[in-house]
Amino acid sequence: MAENLTDSIMSDNRILKLMDELGESLTKEERELLIQVIKSNHGGEIDALTDLMGYTYERQPVPMRQFIEDEEYLGLKGQVYPVILDDLEELFDSTKYNEAVLTGGIGWGKSFFAETALTRMVYEASCLRNPQRMFGLADGSIIAFVNVSINLQQAKNVVFTGIKNKMLNSKYFKNIFPYDSNLKTEMRFPKGIWISPAASSEGGVIGLNVFGGVLDEVNFMAIVSNSKQSSDGGTYDQATQLHNALIRRMKSRFMKQGKLPGILLAISSSRYPDDFTERRIKEVTENAETDVFVRRYEQWATKKKGTYSGVTFSVCLGDALVRSHIVKTDEERAEDKKKNLEVIEVPIEYKRDFVKDIDMAIRDIAGRPTLAIRPFILQKEKLYQAIQWGRELHMVHPFSKEVTTLRDGAVLIREMFCTKSIEDIQKQHYIHIDLGLTGDGCGFCMGHVTAMKKVIRRDLKSNIEFTETAPIIMTDLMLRIVAEPDKEIQIGDVRALVYELRSFGFFIKKVTFDQFQSSDSIQQLNNIGIESENLSVDSKLDAYNSFKDALYEDRMIMYDYLPAVTEAVRLEKVELKNKVDHPKSGSKDVTDAIAGMCYHCSMQEQSTTVAQSLGELDELPEQSSNEEKHNIYDFDPLEYYFNQIEKDIF
Repeated sequence: MAENLTDSIMSDNRILKLMDELGESLTKEERELLIQVIKSNHGGEIDALTDLMGYTYERQPVPMRQFIEDEEYLGLKGQVYPVILDDLEELFDSTKYNEAVLTGGIGWGKSFFAETALTRMVYEASCLRNPQRMFGLADGSIIAFVNVSINLQQAKNVVFTGIKNKMLNSKYFKNIFPYDSNLKTEMRFPKGIWISPAASSEGGVIGLNVFGGVLDEVNFMAIVSNSKQSSDGGTYDQATQLHNALIRRMKSRFMKQGKLPGILLAISSSRYPDDFTERRIKEVTENAETDVFVRRYEQWATKKKGTYSGVTFSVCLGDALVRSHIVKTDEERAEDKKKNLEVIEVPIEYKRDFVKDIDMAIRDIAGRPTLAIRPFILQKEKLYQAIQWGRELHMVHPFSKEVTTLRDGAVLIREMFCTKSIEDIQKQHYIHIDLGLTGDGCGFCMGHVTAMKKVIRRDLKSNIEFTETAPIIMTDLMLRIVAEPDKEIQIGDVRALVYELRSFGFFIKKVTFDQFQSSDSIQQLNNIGIESENLSVDSKLDAYNSFKDALYEDRMIMYDYLPAVTEAVRLEKVELKNKVDHPKSGSKDVTDAIAGMCYHCSMQEQSTTVAQSLGELDELPEQSSNEEKHNIYDFDPLEYYFNQIEKDIF
């Protein structure tokens, strides 16, 4: 470099000393730029070089692989899965990434990856001569590296377990860049560099000069409807809010030529298809964001060669209407392929886990999101079958909009009801209305018993099978009602819908409501001769079991209504509370209404007329073996509907 400078500069040893020190940390291109700076500051070379010293590296960072393996740094040679080592090397040595999204199964190394990444970022900042001056911050400003998790203890566990252990065993962090070991709440280093743990609920972290950080367990952060923390009073998504605020903060403080010196990592195991990591990955793909590093691994994908035997089995991941299952034959595989279902190969060592709980294993081991963590409706194909019967009966949604405010001009369409004959209209119809506690969502369902069938059931205590007669239930109307912007649903509008259905001639035997603001409606309906009362489908499982039993026993006929299907396939059984719930980003207003309607239909007394019409169904089919036994009578509701009930339903 010195050979390009003038003799006057060469004769000044002070200039040469500063240039040599600067040159150690510069690339070839940067050295050429330095020469131009010196030439343009003739006579003031010392001042220019001294000023430049504040903007350069005190020591040149070593490559990522060396940082991980060398005894002078982390000393982890041979201890890191090769796949993760390669990924960490790409993330940091390529210098093109500003973000990273890590998801998939549990146990593939996400936490180790994040701890190592955060440690590396602190190391890179420590190599700067004056990081505050480098990025135009005031002298004495704190440069923060954050680990944000669902609670403070979880955040501390990462900082003070994973990262601290790495630094305690590192010669560099013990001898060259140590932290203050007297502090217990955070880690403070020289040059104003801190590592701060924080809970996701702590808004103060957004105000820091965040150089880089980790958003841990983002898929478990809060999602709150009608939240005051939301700018429009709508849904508050904590993970999205934190991510966007932190990346904006990083860019406003540290962005240079489109590149951040640090990285924001969002990590979490897979849960639901609409969780933060899934949505972020979709955005990255759709928008071709080349500065975001994305990895999704199965639990087995990062392990060393030889960990598994090499023998695998096939698992079909299913979809909204087909249950995930282990593929046993080539014929099954061909059928799954025909339905465009994804089939993956899983090490045989995990087969017991998939047999025991396939949804859990798909999520936690294979690292794929599932519609529900503990699905309430396991036999999703039964839901499809109920809809298929509705299609064959030409059943359609008898309302002009799929979702309505009841004040948007949408109307009931009498001609689109499948039930048209006087005899069928005058059967006992039941309505259940589920109005959410916030008043912004309402489920409405009307249905009736169209016929009866015999089913085989088993007494759980004695294990003895017995025969019962159970109703075939038809849904007449399913409807999701939402509030107008910044308003609540008007309960009077919902009652008006009941009145309109009665004006069509439907015999409405009973209308039930959940507990929320229902007293006035119950009183008014009773006053005009419509029996009405409270029914909480959340207090116990009776209502939802009525719905599920009707599906499983082929006693449900319903039309294809997307809000109902979307909710039904995502229903979850909460064992500890013995109730049915929905994912935090989902709802169950419509399925609550369906469950309430099914409960009343199941409780309806069998009329003599209907009982007499079952004469030819008295004998049950023989069952060939215990393995092939079913808890339902092999009976086609459509055939019965067409052949046993003598009326023109069209």
